[in-house]
Amino acid sequence: MSEHIVSSYEGQLKTLHSTVLKMGALCESQFSNSIIALVKKDEELVDKVIGKDERIDELEKKIDDQVVNLITLRQPMAIDLRETVSAMRIAAELERIGDLAKNIAKRVKHVKVDLNNGNFSLIKSASDLVQGNLKKTLDSYSKNDEKLALSVWSSDKEVVGVFPITSAREVNEIVAKAQSVSERWGNLSFRKRLTVLRDWASLLTREIDNAAELIHRETGKPLSDAKLEVAISIEHISWAAKFAPKVLSPQNRPSGLLMFNMHSQVQRVPYGVVGIIGPWNYPMFTPMGSIAYALAAGNTVVFKPSEFTPLIS
Repeated sequence: MSEHIVSSYEGQLKTLHSTVLKMGALCESQFSNSIIALVKKDEELVDKVIGKDERIDELEKKIDDQVVNLITLRQPMAIDLRETVSAMRIAAELERIGDLAKNIAKRVKHVKVDLNNGNFSLIKSASDLVQGNLKKTLDSYSKNDEKLALSVWSSDKEVVGVFPITSAREVNEIVAKAQSVSERWGNLSFRKRLTVLRDWASLLTREIDNAAELIHRETGKPLSDAKLEVAISIEHISWAAKFAPKVLSPQNRPSGLLMFNMHSQVQRVPYGVVGIIGPWNYPMFTPMGSIAYALAAGNTVVFKPSEFTPLIS
């Protein structure tokens, strides 16, 4: 191979390397800005993040084209071929990060809670861990630092979420809050309660892929199994919404011969607050029936998920 061809080939590899790093830097910025937009409810920043997602897609396509061009025209040897194909795979993962940043930004307007309190510290802890690992990964790629790459791989067990341990005082406060609204919820008609349940089922249906991904990451079960779990969990809610009026409405009973002139009726009234504990292996399906039936019956619910699978809750 002539010196000119070798030089040209190395130049193309450097260009590919540079494009991957450029895409990585943009993804870092997008993720960081999406978190800032979420915490500050900055709609201008939301639009900026969503608008730049197209640029990430363009860079992924550019990298794919560069890889195809290198393989077709240069026919690289094994070690160079691995580096070339790895660039394309890294680009695909970066594109997913870009999509996640865009999806976080899109949800900003739906967040009603104040994130400038204790909730912010949880989001910040999780996002700092993710951004730290992303930066180290890109640094290892930039410097061809195998040891740094392995340190990220081994330390990432993986970052799914960071949650505080709820104290006894906080549990009592949560139960008290549920108790304070239980009468109002219980006094709603079946129709109004079931409208809320159907809206909840519709929301979960729209988010079925995201919910399945969380279950997959927390439990390790295959995505197909996780998606099935979400689907049958939604069915629990739908069943409660459909049959609660029939099962829970007042029912007349015969009074018997001795009290033939009396009228007997069974009326079901809410307990108030119902506590439900979920397992780790079916973190959505197992507790969902109890939660849906309790809510349909007019109770409020305090749910305690497994400490191994808190995120899906």
